[in-house]
This record gives sequence, C-alpha cells and structure tokens, in this order.
Amino acid sequence: MKGEKEFKQMDAFQGDSAEARWKEFHKRIVQHNIRVISTYYTRITTKRLSELLKLDEDRTEECLSEMVNNGQVFVKIDRCAGTMQFQKKQTPQQVLNDWGNDISSLLSLVDKTCHLIHKENMVHGLS
Repeated sequence: MKGEKEFKQMDAFQGDSAEARWKEFHKRIVQHNIRVISTYYTRITTKRLSELLKLDEDRTEECLSEMVNNGQVFVKIDRCAGTMQFQKKQTPQQVLNDWGNDISSLLSLVDKTCHLIHKENMVHGLS
C-alpha cells in the first residue's frame, strides 16, 4: 500500500497490537474501495478488480466473500469466465416499476417547468 511506511509511523499503529490495528485498517480500506467500485461497475473482471484493489485474486475473492456474508454488498462471481456482477438481476415487474417511476418524475419536472414558464410570462406581461 502506498504510504504504508508513513501510516505505520503514526501513534495509532505503535504499541502491542499495532499489527492487528494495521490489518484491520487495511481491511476497512479494501472494503470501502469495493463498495465504491460496486457503485460504478455492474460487471468487472476478477483480474481488473484485483488490479484496482492492489491485491491478488484469491485475497480479493476472500474479501468479497466476507462482505457478501455480512450483507454489505451483492456480488455474483463467475469463476469460469473470471467476471463479477455487482447488480442483482431484476424481475420484469421491478424493471417496469423503475421505468414507471422515472417517467412519473420526468413528467412532474416537465409540469413544474411549464408552470414556472407560464408564471414568468404572466409576471412580465408577455403573450
């Protein structure tokens, strides 16, 4: 990890349980990075994820498995293809509901915009 030497010189990583605190700190950083990656990627190769986390593939899979067991993230791993999918497969009803909600919010914004344009026209006496 870049800057590891500087971090280990801090008071928090000195003393009796310094190595345990360092391992926990590193684990939390990896978990945070996985959560961030899962928001930006729906599918990623195991190799690429390992590169982003700067871990080997076995350690990456171990961290992911732990997070899945704790319910922190959803991952579907395809070892044969070497891919990971972070998004749950949606039923057709869920897709339609999401689409319907998006359309509803869009129409609401269009209605509000039309109302504001009409208000401006009335205030400035335009026809």
